[in-house]
Amino acid sequence: TSALRESAQVYWDLSRIPRKGSDGTYEPSDLFSELGSALRDANINLQSGSNDITSLNLDQYDTLVVCATSSYGSPYSAAEAAAIGEYVKRGGGLIILAEDSTFSNNIAQVAAYFDFSVAQSTGVYDVKPGSSQSITEGISSLYFYNGGSIKTGSTESTLLSQTSGSGRLVVIGDSNLFDNRWLTKVDNKSFALNVFRWAAFMKD
Repeated sequence: TSALRESAQVYWDLSRIPRKGSDGTYEPSDLFSELGSALRDANINLQSGSNDITSLNLDQYDTLVVCATSSYGSPYSAAEAAAIGEYVKRGGGLIILAEDSTFSNNIAQVAAYFDFSVAQSTGVYDVKPGSSQSITEGISSLYFYNGGSIKTGSTESTLLSQTSGSGRLVVIGDSNLFDNRWLTKVDNKSFALNVFRWAAFMKD
């Protein structure tokens, strides 16, 4: 297990081409810019790039973000999913921001590697305060905008957090909850900080 960190380096993958909507592009420099600012205030440096995942040295980052709306152009390959999975097993953190089952499912190979899929859901979700992994500590509700639930076998939930090898995995069934329009809804911002801290093995 990695030692707890005071700061973290996060890489947001844009190699599959972000979606461009009427309000902007789904990337850290645009629709996720307020998230980037909040993370910087918490000593988390958010970077992004479009390098091929299989040739990128992922170990230089503490956490990788795979986002459905940032992966709109083409699907991840099985080789890319395996590279991501091996990175997590070695001790990296992975945050997957999924979408509902009607959205272009370009993250399907990554989801399959970690044995989950997404289903249709929407609205405000109540969450139980305090989990063993702390991602819901201090959180009473989250706002999902047309998000999806996470299905693992016969179990369905709005959030998934678990260890994988020496690393940590968080899957959230919506990407919009962290964009500039919804980040300040209910407890979304506090939840984002919890998620990024936990995935990167940061001190509370």
